[in-house]
Amino acid sequence: MARFCTLIIPLLLLAGTVSVAGYPGQQGGTDRDTEEGELSSLVPDVDTEPRSLTVRDPCLDGSYNVINDSLRSSSKYERLNFHKLCDLTMKSGWYRFLLDGENAVIPTCCVNIYHCGTDAPAWVDLQNNALPAEFREVSARACAHWGEDCCRWETPIIVRNCGDFLLYKMRGIGHCEVAFCAEPQA
Repeated sequence: MARFCTLIIPLLLLAGTVSVAGYPGQQGGTDRDTEEGELSSLVPDVDTEPRSLTVRDPCLDGSYNVINDSLRSSSKYERLNFHKLCDLTMKSGWYRFLLDGENAVIPTCCVNIYHCGTDAPAWVDLQNNALPAEFREVSARACAHWGEDCCRWETPIIVRNCGDFLLYKMRGIGHCEVAFCAEPQA
């Protein structure tokens, strides 16, 4: 619930639809005498004029990055490759995976080390959740497998189902050589 509230209030303030009574610099605010017990001064003034907020859906507006790299395949064994993939500098954002131009997904089970074109392959731990239904999303964690530990390093990730493909809101895990794996979408 707290996640919902922290997203809505700033959006309303940015859109100019809510102002706090008596707050300096806010339109619609008034200084009221609270010594007389007026609780109305604690309630924010609300514009009655309707305004629209634009909510971006990366599935529909294409605001995502595409990673199309066959080296990321979970079936690729690359122990001796000197040009290992590393997602250390991957910026936070929405990502779609392709393998040879075809839809791909990040595996949801631990991938063996030295696969996916790297030493420590990253996969999605859904933490007992299922993949999301169409146009829904689920929070999970991305894990990197190293040594005997399937989740040696981790970072939060959001998986969004766009109907025909999945998107991932993520960033790099913070170590090299760690890279996200991909496998063909079923």
